[in-house]
Amino acid sequence: VAASMTVASYVLPPLFTAFRCLNPNGGITVQVSNPQLVTAAVRDGTCDFGVCILDPRHDVDGLNVERLWTERLVLVAARDDSSVGDTATPQEIEALPFVSSPRNQVRREAEEDGLHAHGIVNRRVLLEFGHPEAIKQAVRSGAGVAFVMETSVRDELARGLLRRVATPEIDLPVPVFLVHRRGKSFSGFQARLVDFVRTAAVDDHPPGILTPA
Repeated sequence: VAASMTVASYVLPPLFTAFRCLNPNGGITVQVSNPQLVTAAVRDGTCDFGVCILDPRHDVDGLNVERLWTERLVLVAARDDSSVGDTATPQEIEALPFVSSPRNQVRREAEEDGLHAHGIVNRRVLLEFGHPEAIKQAVRSGAGVAFVMETSVRDELARGLLRRVATPEIDLPVPVFLVHRRGKSFSGFQARLVDFVRTAAVDDHPPGILTPA
């Protein structure tokens, strides 16, 4: 299975562990990569299927693309960061120091596109890291705030290592997709795994994210 970084790091490990408990007679290997390499690995047969975010401009020729669930980018700050309160307006967000991923990453492009749609075009991005773990560590160290996928920050929020800043005027959805070659023939084990991934989300929320009451 090929998967993009946040999905592979925070969603698939508990999901695939649960699957293996129910289906012990088979092995699963996950390749962690960026979305472009995920689709390349699926297209050339290196991986049987992929789970990833996609840029709308992404080349998916020859692939079946199926939406699984929607991630959301949430704003987080260090526990003692006094530069931002519990809520931030678009005007306040534009003035904050940010940590983000590099501009050539699909996650960064989704972040920028979403913020531009809300009129935020001149953020101060002070540090860029290619993995969500590094982004979170920089925020904890006081480098600035960051928009991160909700699934990647569940533990830190629960333990009080980071705090979530509400952005009631801004919603930044990021769809996650299942991709596989058209005409791909799955083994019984593979087909059960694909179906397990398909049915893991509830009400379009990622596996493990509770739906609002």
